[in-house]
Amino acid sequence: MISRSHQGLVRLNNEDCVHCDTQGRFVVLADGMGGLLAGEVASAVAVDAACKGLRDLQGAPKDAAQVEVAMRRANDAVTARAKTMRYVGKMGTTLVVWAQGDNAAYYGHVGDSRLYTYSQSTLTQVTKDHTVAQRMVDD
Repeated sequence: MISRSHQGLVRLNNEDCVHCDTQGRFVVLADGMGGLLAGEVASAVAVDAACKGLRDLQGAPKDAAQVEVAMRRANDAVTARAKTMRYVGKMGTTLVVWAQGDNAAYYGHVGDSRLYTYSQSTLTQVTKDHTVAQRMVDD
């Protein structure tokens, strides 16, 4: 698997973190929240914790709940790091988790990082952003 990242035209540093499992079992992506502190730390901590949660399954996930557990683990890790840095409420990240089960793929996400499928040279957005702008579009 190949991943690419760029900080964009506005940011001074790249707050993205991505990990592709070497066996193709899962991919985890996080993007530190702009405007908050230590986004690059939050994204790295979230990716590490979610990956550990998926590796601890000792095989493919059996259902979406196991992906949710990995995501909660990431949230708990970011919250704990924010406490040690005294950044509680001032540090955050988006998160996308995709994992291949035995008979289906499972995913979860939070924030405005997106999951797409690619088929027959076409990208199709799978997730919907968790943003005020998306709520306004939906309404």
